[in-house]
Amino acid sequence: MDIEGDGKVQPLKLCFKVVLSKLQFYLLSAWFTLCLLITPIVALSAPIALTTGDNFPPFTGLTLPRGGMATSLVLEAFESSGYLPSIKWLP
Repeated sequence: MDIEGDGKVQPLKLCFKVVLSKLQFYLLSAWFTLCLLITPIVALSAPIALTTGDNFPPFTGLTLPRGGMATSLVLEAFESSGYLPSIKWLP
């Protein structure tokens, strides 16, 4: 007995092919739509003004490299977060 020649099996097989091809089309369409809609989020560099005092060595100081340990740590934290920090020295 040949399965391909049976009249009852052929329409069912054809129905599955149609359903699977439509499902494949819709899934592929949804995938491309999502790829087009999802864009990478780019962090913009935002300027930020920071203030600190002088004469607190080794933490802050005008004569210390990069403004001292604490100032350097704060600058690095803001720079790695996408900010452009600037330091204003106050008495």
